[in-house]
Amino acid sequence: MRFLLVVLALRLLYLAQLHASPLGGFLLGDLRIYHERAQQILAGDVVGSAPPFYGSTLYPYMLAAIDAIAGARPVAAQLVQVLLGALTCYLIWRLGTEIFDGRRALVAAVIAGLYGPFVFAEGQILMISWTVFAVVAALLAAARFARTGRAGTALLCGLACGLGASDKPNLLVLAATIPFGWWLAGRTARHPSPELAPPSAGMERSGAGTLLRGLLALGAGIAAVLLPVMARNASATRGDFLISASSGVNLAIGNGPRSDGTFREPWSDRAHETLRLYDLGEGSVHFASLALGRALSAREADDYWREETLAYVAQHPLAALRLLGRKILLLVNHAEIPNVLDFGFFRSQFAALRMFPAGFWLVGPLGLVGAGLAIARRDRRTLAPALFLVLYGASVALLFVCDRFRLPAAPVLILFAADTLVALYDGLRERRWALVRPLLAGLVPLAVITGLPLVHYNHGRDHWMVAQALEAQGQPEAAIAAYRAALAEDPSMGEVWNNQARLLIRLGRYPEAEESLRRVVEVAPGLAYPHQGLADLMRQKALADRGHARESIDEAMQEYRRALEIDPSLVDAWLSLARLHYDRGETVEARDLLLKGKALNSGVPRFDDILRDIGGAAQGAARIRR
Repeated sequence: MRFLLVVLALRLLYLAQLHASPLGGFLLGDLRIYHERAQQILAGDVVGSAPPFYGSTLYPYMLAAIDAIAGARPVAAQLVQVLLGALTCYLIWRLGTEIFDGRRALVAAVIAGLYGPFVFAEGQILMISWTVFAVVAALLAAARFARTGRAGTALLCGLACGLGASDKPNLLVLAATIPFGWWLAGRTARHPSPELAPPSAGMERSGAGTLLRGLLALGAGIAAVLLPVMARNASATRGDFLISASSGVNLAIGNGPRSDGTFREPWSDRAHETLRLYDLGEGSVHFASLALGRALSAREADDYWREETLAYVAQHPLAALRLLGRKILLLVNHAEIPNVLDFGFFRSQFAALRMFPAGFWLVGPLGLVGAGLAIARRDRRTLAPALFLVLYGASVALLFVCDRFRLPAAPVLILFAADTLVALYDGLRERRWALVRPLLAGLVPLAVITGLPLVHYNHGRDHWMVAQALEAQGQPEAAIAAYRAALAEDPSMGEVWNNQARLLIRLGRYPEAEESLRRVVEVAPGLAYPHQGLADLMRQKALADRGHARESIDEAMQEYRRALEIDPSLVDAWLSLARLHYDRGETVEARDLLLKGKALNSGVPRFDDILRDIGGAAQGAARIRR
């Protein structure tokens, strides 16, 4: 199909624009973790020791295979995923011909080819584009088995289901609905096929033996993918986890007392306590350990979040029901709710991405109407995909809603959207109002619900991400401009003020850095690093202005103490404060600080080295200065 070549060319244009920007090779969050794990695999650490916190255990091995051929460059994996995206559009067309007809299949392929969230996902170092491909491949193989009864196609269906479930375990609902579709396909239709979807030849098949053969092949395919994944996870975690180490915290994110239905960590009101917990897995263990007052393992932290959340839901059932209703609305809303990267921000930055106009605003209402009619009419060829939408949507709503969680349902919605569009076109052209009326009756309210302004995001964090990328690429002035853009969007982001101050200090722009640090203390008083940064600046100011050195040193000591009250693990702050006391001749105070810092930070040799020589010798002062 020539259209697919156009779609592929536009995808490649987006990829080129992405890599011409600072964001092309910049990885953060789970994107970075997948990339780093792939490099570990290539270096010989095949099994690893990290728990399977981030969705896919399998994806780093796929990345390692690509990197082994093309080198450790994100663009290689992204290029493979762009090609996979074009193939997915082709498979959607083939699936449309299997369960609908040629016209509907063509409309579905066009919508899929122009669906912006697919393209956005293909440009990320995430498995989600493979997962979307797996859903389409599984449904296509399932439809072919229903038509031919060949066990090989059922095996392919199982392999695709396993591939999808290795990234999103809740996609096992797809494997559960497929046998139901096969059972329906073997039954004789009681009523003529509805006009919404003209029948495909050869869909009927009979024989319990064929169905049993298909079930065995389906199970074998799923096992062939998931058993090695489970074996790796069991080996790496000594049996603690088989599939996922994040089910507990994901439940807490979507159902806890601070949840709003989107990605919001249960410790979101305390995350300002440190700037070091960018990693969700690390934060999960850290804050669970703080809550229980002891160090927890990943298994214990996962259990803690699960138990806390279930207890909260049991104690607040009405609040939990209201939140569930909100999540259902978010699930069918037009907004692409970000988990890490924001589709709306990238769309504003890259003209090529704006060339893909189709979105959930189109696919959602049309697809849901088509699925609803398939269920209402008990269409045996499309009832199983419609049931999959219901079950998969329910599994997402039990956790939290974000773009990458919703995306695996998009291919099925696209097929139903094409069905609805063709039916609406035919009904209007032929003036068959009995067909048009129920379609419009469903479309109008769904369009209103889909368009509700349920979420609003400023792009402060996105500009922050750009600033980090520019800083990593050695463009500090451009990074400063991006930090300022982030703070213009959201002045309350203390971490951004702090990062900007750190960069300004590196550039020698101390007055601006001091202003930024004082803003951090104002908007995020719980951050420790700004107090330490201010103390360091006050020490430099004391050296530059001897006339006011005493006042500057006093303020520096005060800021060090504030930093240590917030975060006693700041070793440099302990040592710097001890140095200031020692320089004043306050040896006892310096020794007491070092002993206290050592007690709170066991295993740090710098405390012992200085304490050995602090008995009034000049050598002790030299060590403190270092």
